[in-house]
Amino acid sequence: MRSFVLVVALALCGSVLAVPPASAAPVAATAPTVAHAACPSPPAAYRKGAKGSMWFAACVTCKQAGPRELARRIHLANTSRSYVARTYAARAVASAQFRRFLPLVGGKAAAKAIISSGCMTGFRARGRP
Repeated sequence: MRSFVLVVALALCGSVLAVPPASAAPVAATAPTVAHAACPSPPAAYRKGAKGSMWFAACVTCKQAGPRELARRIHLANTSRSYVARTYAARAVASAQFRRFLPLVGGKAAAKAIISSGCMTGFRARGRP
């Protein structure tokens, strides 16, 4: 009986997710008109191991949010790119979720530099404030 209920629940969830609402706008109409550059590959110093992943994640995050939105999310008054990138890196390194990754990249100072560099690259790839 439990497996039957599970199968029915999964089927209902799948059918709900597969059918878009009738009032939904077409995807092409909601797509941005400006072409965005993708985040480039990490610098040679960061290509191996966790450093490259950390750099790329920071690049994608900062590219998607932009300096103004990221400053708004972390409650900053200054929205300059460099200030937001440095503060974002400092707060990320200080978070409890990040502690286990510090030994993989060489400590707090190295992690701050990697995240800040990736974030600045993401802001540049975004191309607008």
